[in-house]
Amino acid sequence: MIELIEGLPDGVVGIEAVGDVTLEDYDDVVTPVVERALASHQKIRLLHVLGDRVAGHSASALFEDTKLGLSNVRSIERIAVVTDLAHF
Repeated sequence: MIELIEGLPDGVVGIEAVGDVTLEDYDDVVTPVVERALASHQKIRLLHVLGDRVAGHSASALFEDTKLGLSNVRSIERIAVVTDLAHF
């Protein structure tokens, strides 16, 4: 699942991976929140946290993550992936 990170500055979208992340998490949470942010900002920043609460990503979720970044390459000013995992 994907949880939104609240309390970030305007124009910053924060998400945290929790448990098993699936394509539906991108369809239901990530894509809509990115689209809403882009509707009110010319450029946004994206923060993606992969901590000890994540179990894994399905192949379709990884593909959707890549597709989201590539389709918005001119609109996402910065992407930060934050983790303390030795491997994923």
